[in-house]
Amino acid sequence: MSDHACQTGAGRSTRRRAYLWFWILVAVAVLATGALSSALTATPSPLTGLRVAASGLILLGSLTFAARVMIALERARRRARRTQT
Repeated sequence: MSDHACQTGAGRSTRRRAYLWFWILVAVAVLATGALSSALTATPSPLTGLRVAASGLILLGSLTFAARVMIALERARRRARRTQT
């Protein structure tokens, strides 16, 4: 985050948006986990295989992106602390 962004408050809206997306991705991961669990207990069929694959990919993607957002937020927090001291 640049000095200009910190002075104008633009960093706050960016941070707020990142937190919002983090929690949306966590909610998607929870829903995908439920869908995967349901698909794994269903009777075997080609449609069940597609459900398992789709919910597994959605779960993997949402967890990956949530982790990336969390890492970016932590780096920004550390950078802000370092510039304040």
